[in-house]
Amino acid sequence: LEKLEMLQRLERLERLERLQSLQSLERLERLEMLESHLPNLTITNKSYADFDFMQISKEFGLKPCEMLIYCDLPYKSTCVDGYHNSDKNTNGFDYDAFVEWAQKQVALGFNVFLSEFETPCPATFKEIASVKKGISLAKGKGQKRNFVLEKLFLARGIK
Repeated sequence: LEKLEMLQRLERLERLERLQSLQSLERLERLEMLESHLPNLTITNKSYADFDFMQISKEFGLKPCEMLIYCDLPYKSTCVDGYHNSDKNTNGFDYDAFVEWAQKQVALGFNVFLSEFETPCPATFKEIASVKKGISLAKGKGQKRNFVLEKLFLARGIK
């Protein structure tokens, strides 16, 4: 019985991970559709650390405060391909390094937004919106539907 419950939990987790991957793909497809309508919109799929946003702001003739940096990180409670780290109780993504990077961007004047279930650093990120999303991990009619609260955070300067 214990093994069966563990197997069921594992299956639910795997379905949740697949669902989150599909949702990420759907968001990317929506952004790509936007790109054709907005000539100054550039969509990329790279590490946040690979960008020099100050250089990008100069190229477009924009002040940092006129730019928006949206970060869609691997959610802390999930295991994402390429980030899994069995040595830690995380998915292997370095949240501390990200928070440090975000703080630097805010200090330079950029607007940094993040979607996550929970803030990686309450001192840096303030919740500004949330949406309750239903996820179905069970099959069949009448099965209980689970929900997650996806949140949008805005990085703020450290005082």
